[in-house]
Amino acid sequence: MQRFYLNPDYQQLLASEGLDNYKVLSKGEPPGEVIAEEPGRSTRRLRLDNQAFYLKRVEKPRPRKTLESLLKFEVPHHYSWREMQQAQNLQAAGMRVMDVAAAGETTRWGIPAESFIMVHEVSGESLDQVFSTATSDNRPDLLRRLGVFTGSLHRNGFFTPVRMKDVIVDINGEFVLIDREARNPHPKRFQPKHASTALYRTSYRQLRDGLQWTDGDWNNFYTGYREAVADVWEVSESKLQSIRLSKPGEDSSIGSSKWNVKWEQLAPADKQVFFSMGSVLDAPMTRITRDSLSGVSRLALSSAYYVKSFRGRGNRLQHFLGAGRYQRELRNLQYFSELGLPTPSLVAYGAETRGGLLKRALLITEEVTGSTDLEHFIASGKLYAGGVKGARKILAQLARDTRKLHLRGFYHRDLKTRNVLVRYIGEEPELFYFDCPRGKHSPRLTMRRNIVRELAHIERGLRHHVRPVDLMYMYKCYRQHDQLDEEDKAIARDALLYYKQRRMTRERRSRPQRSP
Repeated sequence: MQRFYLNPDYQQLLASEGLDNYKVLSKGEPPGEVIAEEPGRSTRRLRLDNQAFYLKRVEKPRPRKTLESLLKFEVPHHYSWREMQQAQNLQAAGMRVMDVAAAGETTRWGIPAESFIMVHEVSGESLDQVFSTATSDNRPDLLRRLGVFTGSLHRNGFFTPVRMKDVIVDINGEFVLIDREARNPHPKRFQPKHASTALYRTSYRQLRDGLQWTDGDWNNFYTGYREAVADVWEVSESKLQSIRLSKPGEDSSIGSSKWNVKWEQLAPADKQVFFSMGSVLDAPMTRITRDSLSGVSRLALSSAYYVKSFRGRGNRLQHFLGAGRYQRELRNLQYFSELGLPTPSLVAYGAETRGGLLKRALLITEEVTGSTDLEHFIASGKLYAGGVKGARKILAQLARDTRKLHLRGFYHRDLKTRNVLVRYIGEEPELFYFDCPRGKHSPRLTMRRNIVRELAHIERGLRHHVRPVDLMYMYKCYRQHDQLDEEDKAIARDALLYYKQRRMTRERRSRPQRSP
């Protein structure tokens, strides 16, 4: 089945050139140069009677989109036909948009298969080029006008994102829309949630196109936008700024397949890399560690970041149950921040799932500048570089932070010196905690045994580098006692004997049994 639309205003001109029929426009070779071509899509510029036109052809079946349309009780249409419908609806709403000279589509067994659209060229310059060459005095007005233009579209029910390259500044200085390929070409009733999503997608696409707007540029844009929608939506500038930085309605719960980015913590030059998980993984990184379940790499941009990636293999069922390695580490990192324990700043995280099972996940933290892990710090002899007093400051802070976790029933399970960063601010040390995928809240009945194990891990990492008297000082800070009582001594003895008893148990199990 074929549908064909011919604009009466251009019918005589097209007929004189033999372009007033479906076959020639969809399959023929009209005079003109091909200016863009990719698989399934091409664009040709035509010159007819001193007028310029663009002919776009798209040959891509849309079975999935067809099913979506049918489920919504809508007639499915192909890309170019929907673009023609959008342009006509915009003109009916009084918006300035490109003129459609002709359009057509072909459906096979009810599924749209191919289409074309021919539009009259809008004389002028694209807004992104005008903006890039504009002076600092002219830019605020351009952005305010773009905000008014975008707000007018939303107020009339059109929520397709508007990029700067989709707007032509004509010879009269007016804004004219082009390239209106839309999923839903018909206007919808204005709702703040539609507008919020459209604004987020607009800011996302501007960043993807490489346009770096300052906060002042966004303020100018939002000033115009608020003017345009004032009669239907009373929205503050701070609300609009929050929409730009975080997708409205996005589910940030652990295990979501959506990508979560804290844009306000990123340097402007780094934001383009964080568009998606794929763009992060495509960026050049230096691998630090890797095992069968996860890996850590360093991403060096204007700031440095550590990217911890989790593979689905070995994590799928646990992730489905809400107890995957990625979920636990994210949960524990956020829990440490809630307790006031310093951690590397979390800037982005997300997981991709298929059928509820983990495919891949990322957890990205900002590098703690000027820090080193406590294991290397101690092994290099820096612990006592500031004297006994300086060493005891670090040991006391480690003891207090460990006690804070244990008092809340939390068992780290991997609290070793290699998982603690140390940094000096002046003469005061600061400890940061990371890499805690196994930590959990322990049942009360097993908490003492877990505390003993935790203290044994810490003591083992410090044993050959810290004086016994300073280890005793650290333990007293942990117990908050100047003099140890019987319970304190019992826990200390069990911690000191933990690895010895563990080694003896392993030797006994590995000893060959005597034959009867």
